[in-house]
Amino acid sequence: MNRRINLKYKQSLPVNIKIELFQTPIVTLDSNFLLVQVTPVVEFIVTGTSRNQHLMTLNVGAKLIARLDVSKGKITTSVGLQGDLQIAMASISFGKCKTSPSVLKGYMRDIFIKAYLVQLNADMSVGVTLPSLPNVDLIHEVVEVKKEYAVVSCDVQYVK
Repeated sequence: MNRRINLKYKQSLPVNIKIELFQTPIVTLDSNFLLVQVTPVVEFIVTGTSRNQHLMTLNVGAKLIARLDVSKGKITTSVGLQGDLQIAMASISFGKCKTSPSVLKGYMRDIFIKAYLVQLNADMSVGVTLPSLPNVDLIHEVVEVKKEYAVVSCDVQYVK
């Protein structure tokens, strides 16, 4: 694969990586965590030429583990990668590729951990606000994830 890329692009050029989800993630609740299966499409685009050029597109399967937390009236979560990525070549712009997409697993894993999950966790850190009542504060909030359901419980404090 490197040889074919080197023949097409004589010098090093920057590459943009676009990660898109076209399918709804599948979420499974288990004891103390959520398992989220995502199947993003990852497109590599060479940008250092007069016009952007498609390099390749990968279909990726990833399992993310999510932990829920609740505080100050909001449910937040953070996710991490669980296990290996599943990678399949969707399209390639430099002829037939005999190299297995698994060669890219380490690189794709780094992209997921250092870019995709960082952005995803930043987006999800905003949280989901729990319903509120006038003159009532929620205190000692706890979230418990059980197999097939989650429970949020708390004490209430009346405020005058």
